[in-house]
Amino acid sequence: MRDLDLRLGTKEVVALLLSPPAASFHTERALRRPTDSPLPSGSADMENVGVRVLVIDLPSGNSTVSVLFCPLWTDSTTCDGSLGVVPMEDWEWDSSAA
Repeated sequence: MRDLDLRLGTKEVVALLLSPPAASFHTERALRRPTDSPLPSGSADMENVGVRVLVIDLPSGNSTVSVLFCPLWTDSTTCDGSLGVVPMEDWEWDSSAA
């Protein structure tokens, strides 16, 4: 899966996986993994009822991952992935000119 609709209440965002070509999305339950940092002493995790985590599956090796998140502000908003990718070292407050 290379695109995914994310919803919370009435809000919606489309996530488009632009690169690498062999990558894909999946979702899983929002649970603490055995490899996660421990909680402070006396603390407990809050249950994340109805919450899913977005995971990117990558092939082994080095990859540059590009994901475009498009908020859908109205019923007519579309997300086609036509925006260019700006490397993080070139990010500015307004990277829309790229």
